[in-house]
Amino acid sequence: MDVGPALLIEYTAPAAVVVWLWLRRGERPSTLTVAGAGLAALGLVLVLDLLSGADLDRIGVLWALIAMGGAASYFVLGANQRPDLPPVALAGAGLATGALGLAALGVIGILPMHATTASPAYAGKAVSWWLPLLGLGVVTAGLAYCTGVAAIRRLGARLASFVALLEVVAGVAFAWLLLGQLPGMLQLAGGALIVAGVIVVKLGERPPASRRRRTISSAGRPVQAAHEH
Repeated sequence: MDVGPALLIEYTAPAAVVVWLWLRRGERPSTLTVAGAGLAALGLVLVLDLLSGADLDRIGVLWALIAMGGAASYFVLGANQRPDLPPVALAGAGLATGALGLAALGVIGILPMHATTASPAYAGKAVSWWLPLLGLGVVTAGLAYCTGVAAIRRLGARLASFVALLEVVAGVAFAWLLLGQLPGMLQLAGGALIVAGVIVVKLGERPPASRRRRTISSAGRPVQAAHEH
């Protein structure tokens, strides 16, 4: 199947996070959260250029749904406060498992794999083969996951999952800068809708129940102390 529909299915992960938090923790989404999700979804459709028509494949849809489940789990587990197991360990273990799995498939011959030291070209300029390899390993994997986990711990699973939709917008922007793939007006409008959706979701965020209880209890102590005096 085409890349666009596959990415759209994968990036429905924020909706899965919202439903999970609602059913599992009772964190019912506000009207603004639902409206922001709708804006972001429409923006994804435009950014991925799905209006031109795309073919769907059942196996491809299945793999995309599995990717969506993995992305949603990443945000939910990343926001889980566990002092005995830092969230970075989750990302590291996932990357190691994925690398070993791909290596095993390559050795067996199920997944065709080959390597080359030819110089790739970006924006018409050739660079050494190790430079994009270093960028993929350090920047797009190590740095991205560490900062992403730190963001999830501060923003919460729901808001962080919507902010992560900006990855699609960034991908279009870098494709323009590095590969000369100029985005169309619909894609630019879609990027604006995604940003607007994230802002609306942020405005509709409600503090978790535990935070609300702490706020109420901390606000009630001075009143109780005043009555005692």
